Amino acid sequence: MSKYSKLAARATAAAMIAAAVSPMLFTGTAAADAPTSTFGGSVWFDRDSDGVADAGEPGRQGAVVKASGAGGEFFANTDANGKFTFQKIPFGAYDVTHSDNGFAATTAATVKITLNAATTAESVDFGVRGASICGTSWNDANGDGKHQADEPRIGDNFLGLHNETTGKDSYENTNADGTYCFQDIQAGTYHVGANDRLLMSPQQGWTKEGGDSKFSFVNGRSATLTLTPGQKIENFDAGYQVGKMDVRATQLLLIWGGTTYDLKDPNTSLSIQVGDEFTIVGGVVPEGNVAEQLRADLTLPEGLKIVDKFGGMSSHIYGQKVSGYFTERRHPGLVEFVGAKVKVEKAFATGEIKLEGLKSIYGETNLTNNVITVPFHAIEAEGHPSTTTAPATTTTTAGVVQANMPQAKVTKVAATGELAQTGANPMPILGLGAGLLAAGGGALWFTRRKAAARD
Repeated sequence: MSKYSKLAARATAAAMIAAAVSPMLFTGTAAADAPTSTFGGSVWFDRDSDGVADAGEPGRQGAVVKASGAGGEFFANTDANGKFTFQKIPFGAYDVTHSDNGFAATTAATVKITLNAATTAESVDFGVRGASICGTSWNDANGDGKHQADEPRIGDNFLGLHNETTGKDSYENTNADGTYCFQDIQAGTYHVGANDRLLMSPQQGWTKEGGDSKFSFVNGRSATLTLTPGQKIENFDAGYQVGKMDVRATQLLLIWGGTTYDLKDPNTSLSIQVGDEFTIVGGVVPEGNVAEQLRADLTLPEGLKIVDKFGGMSSHIYGQKVSGYFTERRHPGLVEFVGAKVKVEKAFATGEIKLEGLKSIYGETNLTNNVITVPFHAIEAEGHPSTTTAPATTTTTAGVVQANMPQAKVTKVAATGELAQTGANPMPILGLGAGLLAAGGGALWFTRRKAAARD
């Protein structure tokens, strides 16, 4: 071996020995023979922001605490109770720090300590405050959307908080006095859902919007909330009212060649022949004080082949029946439509068209107005169809005549194509045929999620 080769080998061996015995400062591991100490502390939710860990204030799990100083940098995570421990830390001075952009700090972010043989390190504690959403559930006895002092509160009512970033949910039940509070919330985007009380006794729906209740009249969901660190939201109340509902069948129309005929009008006379193609559509309206899961059936006589569905309701075809429904509840007073595009396949003399608004999920105050039936027949093909009709009159739920509503032969519907796709109608009183508020789910969204969480 040459002189230079021997020198290089000796240098390499010396470096290896030095690496084996020197402390690994930057990884937070002390040398075996260096004097060390142990210390710890906590990170807790300081809900009253007084800088003192009071009884009932929980620890924060998963917080990261750093100690940096004479022996290097060391890290510890808090356990389920918010506690952390640093072990085998070399003697010397250290800065112990904790910070988290998702929460507001209520204590100093850095604590200085010195570790030596003569002293025992005191507990190092950090207080943080999360955001909170608090409110009350109450029975809106007069249905005005305002929370009067004499209106009773609702205890043991279920609410859910949904994190729109992580998809995680948390839940609270109201106390006996109707109050609830989501606490220790990390900054982010959320919405709250108030429980569906349809299955309670008495049956209740959400009260009107725009008052003291912060939840949708249709699905019990709040608007989206963007919470800042430590933000407090109070009076986030959920109002309910006892449901009263009457589902009423209002219209039965035939659309043919761009003209709309009122089949309820006794003066309407149509000559329907084998081979004719037209659309039959029925209108139903929920009338009451709560949002309704509106459903309706349109049944057609044998001889009319259902070619396709029509109208704003979601629907399915079962033989001679088209069953329409909405997955989300509808505002009262809006006329909604279910219908079918049909073709006459054979002649028949004693047929009947039936429109039925199905019984309300809240029960019914009047079952006599749920159904419209009209006689209907078709003849063998023999020339062109003829019609004789008198002008029809359609009345809204409020009893006001609407001259522009679909009428008899002389009145054309300007937007029948749009009606088929969206449920829209030329008159504002009519429903849109699609969910008014997109909820990502039905009215029982939080109930379903809670059940899933328990499984």
